[in-house]
Amino acid sequence: RIIYLHGALDPWSAPHIVPAEGLDAICLIKEGACHTVRIRHLSEDERDRVFGALERWMGVKPRALRAPPRRK
Repeated sequence: RIIYLHGALDPWSAPHIVPAEGLDAICLIKEGACHTVRIRHLSEDERDRVFGALERWMGVKPRALRAPPRRK
């Protein structure tokens, strides 16, 4: 029960973890992203997959939070 989220441009993603078959885990690699990739950067389908897994694992429906306002 873990979500691996990598940016394809992040050098740390080169040796990324691929969950073993049958493991209840998700591995997503966001093209064009780096080390700062977040769930909010994913496509709608990918976000649905993440939130669906969280709902299944926790037994409650998670909701996305808004990012805090940026400092000027």
